[in-house]
Amino acid sequence: MVNATTDYAAGLVSPLLLPRDLPLLVDDRLTGDEGFLFTPTGERRTALRLHSLDLLRSLPSRTIELPAEAREAVAVRH
Repeated sequence: MVNATTDYAAGLVSPLLLPRDLPLLVDDRLTGDEGFLFTPTGERRTALRLHSLDLLRSLPSRTIELPAEAREAVAVRH
């Protein structure tokens, strides 16, 4: 769904400024206490650094618990 909607590979899509009708799910392990995060910007070799709590506050998302298989798949890709 991410690839089709944005024309970018899912791992390269920033969680910011996505279409409102695109569901945005956040792994429940991200609580806002992690300090700074880096998110893709859609441009090669660039990332946006921001505090995890600021990211969570700015997203129209809901948190979910990812199944173990999904967590492993995410870890392998990164």
